[in-house]
Order: sequence, then C-alpha cells, then structure tokens
Amino acid sequence: MSKPVLKVAKDEPLSIEVRIADMHDADELAAMNLEFNGVNVGTRHILNELAKSREIVVVAAVNGSVAGFACATITTCAPMFSKVIGVSLEKTRSH
Repeated sequence: MSKPVLKVAKDEPLSIEVRIADMHDADELAAMNLEFNGVNVGTRHILNELAKSREIVVVAAVNGSVAGFACATITTCAPMFSKVIGVSLEKTRSH
C-alpha cells in the first residue's frame, strides 16, 4: 500500500530541496526502499551503505520532508570512455 500523496496547505509556500543524503535520512530511505523494492533492509544497513560512499544517494525534500530519492553507483571506466564523458582518469601524485 502506497503512502498518501504529500499535501501542502493552499496558502503554504512550497519548498523543494534536492541534496545528497546523509545519516539523518536513513529512516526515511529505509521506509522508501521497502515501499519501492519490497525489501526491508533497515536503518542500520542504509547507514552502512551511506558510509561506504560507493553509491551516491540524492534525496528530494518537500517542505522539509523527504519525498523521493535516486541512487547512482560510483565506478571507474576505461580511459577510452573518459574522453567521451569529459573525465580524466589519470592518477596524480601527492606532493
């Protein structure tokens, strides 16, 4: 069963924020993951995944309440593809 649609009072200003998820979003992300994927992974699992940083999680908040999320996995690609996406994969030395 899906959550009710977020309702905003007629005279209330609408505030939309898109940002990188942090540990304070773990409960909401776990609940949305259950609803979206049908898997109950729990808050602790979400916290661990956020800490690993191999995945970028972005949340959309409407009037301060998380209303949606998107995930992207961080990966490396072959140098021939880096030119296509405009990213240099050359390693640099720390001085």
